[in-house]
Amino acid sequence: MTATIPAAPAVRYDTMVRALQAQAELRPDTVGYSFLSYPDTQDPHGVKEIITFAEIDRYARAFAVSLLQLAQPGERAVLLLPPGLDYVKAFFGCLYAGIVAVPLFPPSMHNANGRLDAVCTDSDPACLITNDDELSRVTEWLDDSAIDTTRLVLSTGEVDEELADTWEYPAIGAEHTALLQYTSGSTRTPAGVMVPHRGLLANAYQTYDVFARVGMDTEGEDMAFVSWLPLFHDMGLMVGVVLPVIKGHHIVQLSASAFLRRPERWLQAISDLPQQTCSPAPNLGYELCTQRIGAEQRARLDLSRWRYGLAGAEPVRVSTMRRFDELFAPHGLRDKTLCAGFGLAESTLIVSAPWRSGGGIQTVTVDRDALAHGLATPTAGDGAEIVGAGWALPGTEMLIVDPQTREVLPEHRLGEVWVSGPAIATGYFNRPEESEQTFGGELSPTDGKRYLRTGDIGFLHDGELYLTSRLKDLIIVDGRNFYPPDLEATAEHAHALVLPSRCSIFSIEENDREKIVVLVEARLNLNTEEGAATAAELRNAVRQAIFDVHEVGVHDIALVAPGAIPRTSSGKIQRSASRTAYLDNSLRVLRAR
Repeated sequence: MTATIPAAPAVRYDTMVRALQAQAELRPDTVGYSFLSYPDTQDPHGVKEIITFAEIDRYARAFAVSLLQLAQPGERAVLLLPPGLDYVKAFFGCLYAGIVAVPLFPPSMHNANGRLDAVCTDSDPACLITNDDELSRVTEWLDDSAIDTTRLVLSTGEVDEELADTWEYPAIGAEHTALLQYTSGSTRTPAGVMVPHRGLLANAYQTYDVFARVGMDTEGEDMAFVSWLPLFHDMGLMVGVVLPVIKGHHIVQLSASAFLRRPERWLQAISDLPQQTCSPAPNLGYELCTQRIGAEQRARLDLSRWRYGLAGAEPVRVSTMRRFDELFAPHGLRDKTLCAGFGLAESTLIVSAPWRSGGGIQTVTVDRDALAHGLATPTAGDGAEIVGAGWALPGTEMLIVDPQTREVLPEHRLGEVWVSGPAIATGYFNRPEESEQTFGGELSPTDGKRYLRTGDIGFLHDGELYLTSRLKDLIIVDGRNFYPPDLEATAEHAHALVLPSRCSIFSIEENDREKIVVLVEARLNLNTEEGAATAAELRNAVRQAIFDVHEVGVHDIALVAPGAIPRTSSGKIQRSASRTAYLDNSLRVLRAR
């Protein structure tokens, strides 16, 4: 039995350019974007830089005219910009020129110059965009880089705003590519997802529809956004740049580094706003708040207007959400503010969210033995507690499919998540075979549709999606399926030194059999008797816990240095990269000297 799919909300504009122009006309003097900086490190409120909708529209027009002197419509421009309003200006400047934006970051940020090289090689940009503060760093990177990419650079500081009056609307429509969103690469080499204007607008309207269904007033001025997420990340771009122009609501941005230095800045920014607020974050954000915001800092907060706190971009941990609720409920946090969703760049961003339940974290506990055989059987006893990722957004169809037979599976059967809807991207840039494989899923028997194959494994329970792992991360030992997040959760509870998101579990093949390997980040000095004893105790505890809970043996437990486990730009564990590093002995493994 297939559930009725609520209709997708009507989209008012055909391009993001029309959306911003409309806000500039309707709300010219309304502040659309703010950015908080913290020159006084002790000030939790920060210093706010602002720009109105009319100002950003004018700057985007001028920027587009300048950009078209270096690039042709349809070509790519890579954004090598730090967090801030320059990023927003440059992004819309690209769209106003009909240029495809490639959101990235300045050289040396995140120690990821290799990623810059790879993306610039793959996207073949006509020019690079930076600002005056980063220009020398970009130039130095280009001088030292061996990659064959453009050396044409446009700085946001060079733009003459008088050029705005000479701008002409570009020859673009809903299906024209607005940006290349490079995937995080948690299981493979990053690829450029071609996101059309249609995808950005459709997903934004679907998101607003979710807000309305959970009780938020989306039509008036009493709504705002707060985000510290990087603008080169799909969730950061949607919340920090796209959503504010849909209905003219205000966004307050702060940098990820400002948040990481002092997590209370994020919650203080929410507390300072008079409007009902939407502010999402990955699990890491909530975790840091529970660890590093003390009672004195919490006492300054009023979170009663925070209405929607979506957790996404990485697996959501029930323990983190419960601890966050416990600490911040006395400071106004509503019991249904925190919720979990599912999304990916290939569907622009959000696929599912808990709109039918009105928000809140949903969980189901399933029998582990049944789970190992591909069946999610709810149990009242001990089992694997899995977080719900909500229901498909209105207008989106979400199915669980057997990846081998391509047959639709019933509730509680585990399979690959397939998606169809108005926000699906058009494919990967210059990768036709991979695009066909990922975006061209066909059911058996066929229903005449083509589906996005997400590569994620999950099941439906009462129509809600519950995810277990990535298809490529699935571990099969003696005919039983094991899901790395479930194994990692067990390992993290095995010993006090194993912290959340500090272990990676994968399988290797040895003598034609899959064997389980556990990586654990630890601060231990193996040259001391105490350190060596603690290391042995930690390994034994993890090995025993996994055997006791999952009834499977562990081949190896490697203790590695803090930060050694490979992660994506959004902080997700890269298990495939972990496996590669383990096999080629490139991990920083702790050893006695």
